[in-house]
Amino acid sequence: KEKVIEEIIRGYPWDFVLGSVHWIDDWGFDLSEHLAEWDRREVDQAYRDYFRLLGQAIEMGCFNSMSHPDLIKVMGHMPQGDVLDLYESFATQVAFQPGLCVEISSAGLRKPVGRIYPEKPLLEACARKNIAITTASDAHFVEDIGKDFDQVEALAQSCGYTEVMAFTKRSGSPIPLG
Repeated sequence: KEKVIEEIIRGYPWDFVLGSVHWIDDWGFDLSEHLAEWDRREVDQAYRDYFRLLGQAIEMGCFNSMSHPDLIKVMGHMPQGDVLDLYESFATQVAFQPGLCVEISSAGLRKPVGRIYPEKPLLEACARKNIAITTASDAHFVEDIGKDFDQVEALAQSCGYTEVMAFTKRSGSPIPLG
């Protein structure tokens, strides 16, 4: 769907464009109606497939921030093996896209996984590459706007972040965190 996405992005005067991956082939891994598919999948391979697709999204070069960059964990399936190589590769790819940020989102706290996106080791890999951050609550309901931002801020600060990017007409400006 890359061509369709690029056409949509070029077609409007956006302030801010998020990139994300929600499907691996025909499997909507974050949809409750596809939950049974997790029983047929090898979790570590699902992570590798997810991060490969996330890399393809990054290479498109049309996003301002990669949102919920470890969404693959949403249903609570955590890898058994070491995935630090996936995190490092992700951070390296983001670092090669000038101005591309990584989102820290509280939304995972309201999902089956019950954890912030991204995991601290993934955010630490981004911090080592001096990748700027954006914050989000991915609120689908008014009461979730800004929910649990104290935890988002604490995670960001624990990784050395002191500012967050804000966007207008696709141009980012740093503002103090908190």
